[in-house]
Order: sequence, then C-alpha cells, then structure tokens
Amino acid sequence: LANNPKTIIADPQIFSVKVIDLKKKVVQNYQRFYLNLDRHKFDMWLLSLIPNFVNRITNNVTSIERLETGFKVHCNDKTYTTKYIVGADGANSIVRRTFFPKKKIRSYVALQQWFESNESNPYYSCIFDPDTSDCCSWTISKDGYCVYGGAFNKKNCRKNFEKQKTNLEKSSILRRLRNQQKK
Repeated sequence: LANNPKTIIADPQIFSVKVIDLKKKVVQNYQRFYLNLDRHKFDMWLLSLIPNFVNRITNNVTSIERLETGFKVHCNDKTYTTKYIVGADGANSIVRRTFFPKKKIRSYVALQQWFESNESNPYYSCIFDPDTSDCCSWTISKDGYCVYGGAFNKKNCRKNFEKQKTNLEKSSILRRLRNQQKK
C-alpha cells in the first residue's frame, strides 16, 4: 500500500492495541503495523486498480458451475463463462459452498455499534470476555467515532453483545484506562 491515496486513510493512526481480558482483569499493549482505513473507499480504490481488459461482475452470483475449460457463473440477470474464478466473497462464500460443500466453518454473528467520540487519547482494543463469546471483540477509533464490535455465537448474539458492553463498562479496567488518559 505504499502508493495508496490519502483519501482512504481514516483518523487516527495508532500503532498499538490494548488487549483487554475482562475475566483476568489484565491489559497488555502490543505494537501493530496496519493502517486505519475507510473500508468502502479502500474497496473502491482496489476496484479502480483492475485493468480495463478484466470483466468485473458486481451483481449477485447465484450459482457457479465447473466446466471442462473453466467456469460458468450465474448472476440474477446474466450468465458468464470464464477460465478462472477468484472467490473473495467472505464468510458466506458461494465459491467455498459450491466447490467444498463438506468443508464446514464455525459461524458467528458480527455486531458493531458506532458512538460519537471526542476522546483526547483514542486507542484500539481487542477485548476477551469468555462469559459472552469465545471470540474477541474490538474498539476502533475512526474519524470522530468509537466503533465497538464483536463476534458472537448466533444463539443470543444480541443479548451477549449488550452484556459484554455492560461487563466492559462495569470493569475496573475501563476506569483504570480512563484515569490513565486523564494524566
């Protein structure tokens, strides 16, 4: 990304993450080396790098068939044939489901909530709370907002998301972090 346009960068750029373990009541800082980006602008920039001779299909793929010489891709309103197929279609991948139907992956619901923030000392965090999820959650400061999110099992996902926010708010860790920022 050395030549990325500045328009895809979000503020602030922070080069550490606070890992918070709510059960053990421990916080540890780790260096990080990735950029805070506006995801939509980043995706549009990546699409702009595709050469004109490449056909881009941006409508929904409904099914894919393997042919002797490539693939047939069916969309809502059109069918395409191609020699190669690249499946960068996320967790619910039609490419994976079509060609690896027995390959099952763990499935979670990701929930996020955006809060306006005028935090003078913003930080990123990775939160572990085994009472609400066996995955991590996160906070990300982005252009005047704090994004709080996490990955939760489908059953009771909203309830566990809200419980985790409450657990974090009640935690002595959060109070300690706030006190450190005031100094």
